[in-house]
Amino acid sequence: KKVKVTLRDTIEGRRHWEGTLAGFSEGAAAIEVQPGKTFRFPLDQIQKANLKFDW
Repeated sequence: KKVKVTLRDTIEGRRHWEGTLAGFSEGAAAIEVQPGKTFRFPLDQIQKANLKFDW
């Protein structure tokens, strides 16, 4: 599923991220922001997360 995430603190200078949810493990959400590039965001750093729908 595609997601839109807002973080409490910046990671690589950004607080807003969009990508494909790749999974959850060890207290973190993995989001593939580009093909082959996945970031892991700790759940306590996620301020807001929503599914993103393509109409």
